[in-house]
Amino acid sequence: MARYRVTAPTFLQAVLREVGEVVDYAGDPGSALAPLDAASAPSQARRAVP
Repeated sequence: MARYRVTAPTFLQAVLREVGEVVDYAGDPGSALAPLDAASAPSQARRAVP
């Protein structure tokens, strides 16, 4: 499971997460989650092509 730091208040799994919290999350990360490890960094396949 990937680890993320919360960058804006957001609901994950029906729980309000506050800025600065570190969470483990297996879904597709939204804009309020910043990757903390290699498992959470976007892969080449998932990056949008401009």
